[in-house]
Amino acid sequence: MNLPFAIAIFINLKGKTELYYGETEEIENRLSNIHADFNYFQNEEQLIAKLKIISETKEYKKIKFTPITSKCYTISLHWIFQMYVDDQTQIYYGEKESARQAVTNYCKGKHVYGKGYPSKFQMLWQLEYYKTAKSNTVYIPV
Repeated sequence: MNLPFAIAIFINLKGKTELYYGETEEIENRLSNIHADFNYFQNEEQLIAKLKIISETKEYKKIKFTPITSKCYTISLHWIFQMYVDDQTQIYYGEKESARQAVTNYCKGKHVYGKGYPSKFQMLWQLEYYKTAKSNTVYIPV
């Protein structure tokens, strides 16, 4: 029996450690030809708990965390948008349309980077990770 959520840690082609998390089937498909260490979970809460532990471990401080969802899941309801203003980062987060509207109203020619998440749990965990990894950042819920 395959559990629906997984974390896979592997060495990418550039020799850097990377971590994929999300839907088991999609992660296994993407990493079918790459050796990876897998952890499987019954629900998203267990997945997020493990991500918190990993992100607090010293050896994984510089690791790249990438959420993976199935290609058939085309609508990500929760988004994080990052915008660089002067010497700080502004992060807008929330439901897709609200976050996009807030960024659109303020960006005025600035570069904006966005990432969608299939669930609020995953978006909130990513924000917690950013808070430990990024300094000089303003978080704006929308």
